[in-house]
Amino acid sequence: MLSKIDNKQGSIIIENAVMGRIVVQASKKFKGRLWLVNPKGKIIRPRNTGNEDLKNIEINDSEDDGIDIKAYIVVSFGTSISAISKEFINEIRNQNAKITGLPINQITIVLTGVKSKRISKREIEIVG
Repeated sequence: MLSKIDNKQGSIIIENAVMGRIVVQASKKFKGRLWLVNPKGKIIRPRNTGNEDLKNIEINDSEDDGIDIKAYIVVSFGTSISAISKEFINEIRNQNAKITGLPINQITIVLTGVKSKRISKREIEIVG
């Protein structure tokens, strides 16, 4: 369980899988420019059902009363790493605001590679 919100009508429990799905949905906006990967850099193919693809997205309750999210990505060659990282972080925040409204403390994007014909290994961490 990630979060529990109590109100007059009862409690709402939001699971980690919901936040994981938000990250997966945000990544779909960047089709052909950004791919979610595992920590070793292997591209994962998000599915519509199951939580198998969510195990590579780290979601934790932070001490600062918010959520910490860590996702691993590969970008296509020629894509501005700075620009696409900022766009991806903003898209995650926007999707979260629409769906859950939970506060996000930190989003960390780890760029594990750049894809052209093959994936060139990188290890760049962007925090937003």
